[in-house]
Amino acid sequence: MTRQRQSISHSKHKPGLLRRWAKWLGYTVVGLVLAGALAVIAFGLVSDWAIDTVYGGSMEPAIPVGSMVIISQVDPESVQVGDVILYAPPMDTSQRVTHRVVGVIERENGLMFRTQGDANEDPDAYAVPQENVIGKVRVCIPYLGYFANFVQSRTGFLALLVFPATILIGSALKDIFTYSPRKERRTKVMEKKQKQETLART
Repeated sequence: MTRQRQSISHSKHKPGLLRRWAKWLGYTVVGLVLAGALAVIAFGLVSDWAIDTVYGGSMEPAIPVGSMVIISQVDPESVQVGDVILYAPPMDTSQRVTHRVVGVIERENGLMFRTQGDANEDPDAYAVPQENVIGKVRVCIPYLGYFANFVQSRTGFLALLVFPATILIGSALKDIFTYSPRKERRTKVMEKKQKQETLART
């Protein structure tokens, strides 16, 4: 009979403990997502460097599709053959391309760069004027570009910052207003009793 009561008591308290662990695990996951999202946004705001996402496979395997690249502003005269740059193509300056410099052309009105994707057989069909160079790729983080791009969008801002923050604040307020010292003491007593029962069984 004693063992049966102990088993019933143990089964009563275990769900509460699991719920508590699940709750804190959820807080941890949400907190990490918030921290990552804030870091991406803050980096773009306070740094002279920029973040861009590579959607094409022309630079594989060096830069896989979906990579996040960190770009720094650069003096065009310091760009050399072998550097990977982000630029606006002369035929459509609204686009962004990340390719490697394979040649530097000196002209009276400034420098121009021949570029080529590592996975492409031929160089690009155009030369890039120095004023179209946005920056030089300093860091590549594979597959993180989709997340970075999503975070910086309006939908991503709401989904990864506003919504989780609302959940955390709401949960914290609920804990504050539903907190009961008597209930807390009772919970601690029950946990202590549960440990004693577990030790007794062993």
